[in-house]
Amino acid sequence: MTVLFSDVTGSTALGERHDPEAIRRVMARYFDAARTTIDRHGGTVEKFIGDAVMAVFGIPAVHEDDALRAVRAAAELRDALRRLDAELEPTGIVLGVRIGVETGEVVAGIGSQGTTLATGDAVNVAARLEGAAKPGEILIGAETLALVRDAVVVDALPPLELKGKAEPVAAFRLVSVHGSGAGRARRGDTPMVGRGRELAVLGQAFERATIDRTAQLFTVFGPAGVGKSRLVREFLASVEPRATIRRGRCLPYGEGITYWPVITIVQDTAGIEESDSADLALTKIDHLIGESPEARLIAMRLAQILGLQPGVSPQEEIFWACRKFLEAAARDRPLVVLVEDVHWAEPTLLDLIEHVADLARDVPILLIATARPEMLETRPTWGGGRMNATAILLEPLSVGAALELIGGLLPGAGLPPAVLNRIAEAAEGNPLYAEELVGMFLDDGIIQSDGEGGWKIAGDLGRILIPRTIQALLAARLDRLPPAERSAAERASVIGRSFERGAVAHLTPEDARPDIPASLTALVRKDLIRPEPGRLADDAFRFRHILIRDAAYESLAKSDRAHLHERFADWLEDAAGDRLGEVEEIIGYHLEQAVRYRSELGSAGSPEVALARRAAGRLESAARRAVARSDARAAIHLLERTIALLPADDPARDPLLIDLGTALGDAGDFAGAGAVLSDVARRAEATGDARIRAFAVVQQWHNSASYPGHEAEARAEAQAAIALFEAAGDSQGLARSLMLMANIDWWSGHGAAAEKAMLTAMGYARRAGLARELSDGFGNLGAYFNTGPTPVTEAIRQCEAFLAAEAGNRAVEGWMWHALAHLRARLGEFDEARELAARARAILDEHGQLYEHATLSEMVADVEVLAGDPGAAVRVLEAGLAATTRTGAPSEMLAAFLARAACLAGDPERAGTAAKLGMTGDAWVRAIAESSLARVRAAEGAHEGAEKLSREAVASLAGTDFLNFHGWIMVNHAEVMEAAGRRDEAIRALETAIDLHGRKGSVIEVLAARARLSELA
Repeated sequence: MTVLFSDVTGSTALGERHDPEAIRRVMARYFDAARTTIDRHGGTVEKFIGDAVMAVFGIPAVHEDDALRAVRAAAELRDALRRLDAELEPTGIVLGVRIGVETGEVVAGIGSQGTTLATGDAVNVAARLEGAAKPGEILIGAETLALVRDAVVVDALPPLELKGKAEPVAAFRLVSVHGSGAGRARRGDTPMVGRGRELAVLGQAFERATIDRTAQLFTVFGPAGVGKSRLVREFLASVEPRATIRRGRCLPYGEGITYWPVITIVQDTAGIEESDSADLALTKIDHLIGESPEARLIAMRLAQILGLQPGVSPQEEIFWACRKFLEAAARDRPLVVLVEDVHWAEPTLLDLIEHVADLARDVPILLIATARPEMLETRPTWGGGRMNATAILLEPLSVGAALELIGGLLPGAGLPPAVLNRIAEAAEGNPLYAEELVGMFLDDGIIQSDGEGGWKIAGDLGRILIPRTIQALLAARLDRLPPAERSAAERASVIGRSFERGAVAHLTPEDARPDIPASLTALVRKDLIRPEPGRLADDAFRFRHILIRDAAYESLAKSDRAHLHERFADWLEDAAGDRLGEVEEIIGYHLEQAVRYRSELGSAGSPEVALARRAAGRLESAARRAVARSDARAAIHLLERTIALLPADDPARDPLLIDLGTALGDAGDFAGAGAVLSDVARRAEATGDARIRAFAVVQQWHNSASYPGHEAEARAEAQAAIALFEAAGDSQGLARSLMLMANIDWWSGHGAAAEKAMLTAMGYARRAGLARELSDGFGNLGAYFNTGPTPVTEAIRQCEAFLAAEAGNRAVEGWMWHALAHLRARLGEFDEARELAARARAILDEHGQLYEHATLSEMVADVEVLAGDPGAAVRVLEAGLAATTRTGAPSEMLAAFLARAACLAGDPERAGTAAKLGMTGDAWVRAIAESSLARVRAAEGAHEGAEKLSREAVASLAGTDFLNFHGWIMVNHAEVMEAAGRRDEAIRALETAIDLHGRKGSVIEVLAARARLSELA
């Protein structure tokens, strides 16, 4: 903390010579000037003592440059009082201000009147310096000079004999303060060296984003301490006058905190304060987005991940909302978004960053990510194949650049080249290592100022043991700290790289808590930590580098770590209040660590079991949210950690294992899912737990989707599960088992049964709060309404009812518009159908869902075929097939539809090729492909083969109620029969097609079949 004392000379004598009222007015102007100046520089006027002012810098909030703020305030106040003296000169009133400034540890408290009360040696020295100063002088102490030396010009004075000090005190007369610049040109404030090429490449990416109005992705790779943050900081400073800059940081622990950096970015961009209500936060986001019909929906989606609104949205909706928000923020001014330490990011966050890079349109956005090279081991495709992606690898500094860096840390002549070379050699080109070595030597007094702007060696540097690694160096430097400072750093390290002062105090023994503000201030001044905005309380800080945090953490005994992790979890639960969901996974992580260390120390009693259950509860809750937002990979990590915390015989494990099997299946790990679910099913069968076995088996069938050839077995399992869950009144079990039954019915060709089962399942899903299952159900219903037996007009009514009931749910809107496009086209309403199709595709375009977008090409193609343009349908389907194939998703269905469209377009070669791929699909898909291939063979004159294929296709669809598909095949069958000379059979096939399409209510297809029948007749 820095203390400023200001006084005016001769006020008593002035009172004797001048009118008291005039003197009172003059002193009021002095006090007003003092308060205004001190407030402007972030200080606090603690008290007025007669004609003196005492101010402190560092209460209530610590700033990294408190000493410099105090010196600047002193210089400004001196100038203001000089102007006042000049103005008053004709009256004979001259105040003659004198000021003393000193820095050091003080004890801060609250006085009886609610004011701050600071005591300590720094207060006494500042007062004595002020008393020793001459009118118009500012005297500063040695501690203050050490913190502001690179921003001031001073005259050294002979040491002063001050009352209360046994030894003479060094004092310096302040001559001037530089207009800008830091007090100490060290570490982050030193000129950047050796990175000119990398800085230029970053600048080029920014210019591309700005000029082309595109999103650019730039990744800075490099090992810890090599200068990634320093490079980016330099770049951001260079573009700050032209761009809006936002920052987020990935946490170095705890999977599942997927959107943590996004929370910071959204809050800062929209100006959302911690105290804002949910309504006010939504309004701020609305205001930033501007005039858009989607503004409130975007705000709602973002408010959910900020913890301001209940519920969880699907992942694609979160991605869309984040991108739209960033696009709005970049609408009028280039936006630079920095996400630090993405090597710790959840895969879903990396997906989000790439989503924005891929899909942001007509706005200048530069996305910067910093990462360690090992990230590419788990994400080798990061940025790959993108024309708008750039990556660089920072190498260690050259010897010359390292010497230049050290020269910046120790400006001025004086150190022998051998000393500088030794520091550079030990640092091995790592800037952080060099900075910390210099910092250690300065802290220890081995390198000292020579008083003339240079440096001198105060000890034998050659005998100093220099740690061989950055970790050892940091540990050595921390070990040299006074006990209170080291204790504060260690406790802060348990919290993480960023921490709140209140949390550190909570982790500190009660009798030592008064020392925390001074200790944190000292750590700031030693550049080990830095202030930053708090999220849950005031006075927040972060370690200057994650390696400093790691070194402090490693110095703690395991027993202390266990205790402190649990204590911090307690504090965070209380501090989070009604925003608990936002930090629940972090609470779970700290409890998990407490369990881990107690286990390693051999503790395994009832308290440890209770602690493990508490940790598991938090992680499970976080996993549920990850599942609800379709973040399968985060859910997997969280569930695995939750399960590991529970005893092997805990009955809560099996339901969690089933959820894990579900998440593994969602992530595409079907082998892993099968192993987990099979093990649960076997164990449940052995113990007679029918409910758990039913859940496991149902999920196994959901994952495998291998119903063809196994329909009877799958149906029997589903029916047994339904009966079991009905008896138990289990809505969750009924939702999942009925959805399985609906899927089995669908792939077996029973559309009416599938529709009924799905609607019932969705009712149970709604009752059980299964958001993801409910969303999936709407997607399935869209297909059922189009292809199943529900008449077109009734299907339209139901779709529109769902749209009204789910207004604002974009996923529902997408699937219902998808269905309505098919249905309206069947009534001949082609313009409306095309508009609905465009809306449905736009939603999936916005979400970047390539697979679903590709399958929707079938919808557009169906509309074009019905509108009489099969050539357009072929082009759409070919593009969709290519896109689907790239994702590795099943493509047989699209191939079958392409074969049909190509037949109608008169392109037998393309139809034949597509049909062969489609014939590898399931029964009704294969039937559509066979029917099209039969038509190709008939056109070629291969009547026998064509007839065989056509009859097989007809037989396959005869047992289904897929009226559209069955009608298509009967039309094709008529063409095959007519080509073979079987005119009567062709007529009967067309009559059947007319009946099928008539029952469906497909006006266009009935008219087409009747026209063809007239030709034959």
